[in-house]
Amino acid sequence: MPEKRVLKGVYKEGTLVCSIVIVDEKSATIYCKGMEPAMPMDPNFIAVLKRVAEGTREHVAKCDERVMLTLFEQRPSMMDQMAISPSEVEQMGVRFVGAMDAESGFTFARYLPEPLPTSLAYTSLKASPYGSSQPGRVDLPAKFKRLPWKELPQPARDVVGVAVQVSGEGLLRLVCIEDEGYKLLATIRDFPPARARAALYSLDTLMDAVKAGKQPIEIATMLQALRGG
Repeated sequence: MPEKRVLKGVYKEGTLVCSIVIVDEKSATIYCKGMEPAMPMDPNFIAVLKRVAEGTREHVAKCDERVMLTLFEQRPSMMDQMAISPSEVEQMGVRFVGAMDAESGFTFARYLPEPLPTSLAYTSLKASPYGSSQPGRVDLPAKFKRLPWKELPQPARDVVGVAVQVSGEGLLRLVCIEDEGYKLLATIRDFPPARARAALYSLDTLMDAVKAGKQPIEIATMLQALRGG
């Protein structure tokens, strides 16, 4: 069994409290709780994360791998609207900065120290059949209503849980939205240019499959486009 060491409250700033979980003295996860973006692309929030990275650096210096997870409790609909540049992630010295939904425990957004994938318009993706994918990432306009985990009905939660498992750490963004029904939009890390691909699904159709008794393995097959490269 992996040996876990937990360092609680190693960094505090206002309402923010950070703890670290170190596994086998090799990998470290920095958990940030108690502070969230006040608005989309909040520059103050990113500045705080940089101070967290600096304030915890000595605690994780001996670990081969470091990631930072910031927990969203009050504003989970903003997880896909953070703006952390690759150079900022690299400066923090972590493999990725993740946005985790505090209620579900799922990480729905990851920001990497790599060149940003090519941008793709949501309208372009929407014009293709649901479930197909296109090269590039989609930065969903703020006008679309996000559906955080706590607002999803159980069949939708079942679908999202499978989607997270299918995509694994290749998942860069996953968001449920209202747009002529419920939709599931995901951006998956891919290695050739444009370094990512996006897929759009009808969440209503997937929920109907769950209600009809489809098993998780069958839902996973329907979500085949979400498998990371």
